[in-house]
Amino acid sequence: MNTAGLTRFGGAVGSTQPLGSLTTDGPGTTQINGPSIQTTGTQSYGDPVTLGGNAILTSLAAGT
Repeated sequence: MNTAGLTRFGGAVGSTQPLGSLTTDGPGTTQINGPSIQTTGTQSYGDPVTLGGNAILTSLAAGT
């Protein structure tokens, strides 16, 4: 995700099919309001991140 504005995740991301990876970069901001983000690879947040509620960020081992 590459934007100079706000990137907002409002629901579960990757809960049915985990993403390969997730990267955000500045100069924007990221807001995670959903319950979870799941990837099989890396998660890299290159801008300020705000977590809403009890957000869980998980990177799963490949093949699980």
